[in-house]
Amino acid sequence: MPTDVDGGEEEDDPMTHMAGLMNSIVAGKKKKTQATSQMKKSDSLCTPCNDYKTNSESHKPITVCRDYEVPEIAGYNYNNTVLYIDRRVPQEFKGFNVDSWLIVHEETEKAIEDRLGFNYPHAHTIATAAERKAVELSGCSWDEYDAWMQKIIKDLENTAKDVPPDLQDPNKISGI
Repeated sequence: MPTDVDGGEEEDDPMTHMAGLMNSIVAGKKKKTQATSQMKKSDSLCTPCNDYKTNSESHKPITVCRDYEVPEIAGYNYNNTVLYIDRRVPQEFKGFNVDSWLIVHEETEKAIEDRLGFNYPHAHTIATAAERKAVELSGCSWDEYDAWMQKIIKDLENTAKDVPPDLQDPNKISGI
């Protein structure tokens, strides 16, 4: 059995894996990374997502990139190796790291589409529930966060101009 980065055995159960991801988020709540706080405006915000552990051999490590404007706030490239988060979305909400919650949403959505064959709207609904749980486990109010995020989504709707050239269109992914 493969070992994880801590030297222990990797879990095969997806629910155990998701619980571990949620625990990582809770442990990291209200923390800014030193790299983010020291970055200049011109610096790239593409960084490896090193905290994320996967049990799927078919899943490639991802890089989170905030160098572009992204329709629908976030999405993957065609190789599923880069998760793009719109650079105009603030990285923090009330001292909490927003990217960690968006990663939970996007990774859940992607896994449900790829592994279970669900279409985007169904996967999005389930991913939103996972994102909500991550927000609540962090000690943040879902209602406040969701209202804030919905305003951002509305303000940015149909305004992305500098879009990643290899961004997937979630509406073209088939499934249930």
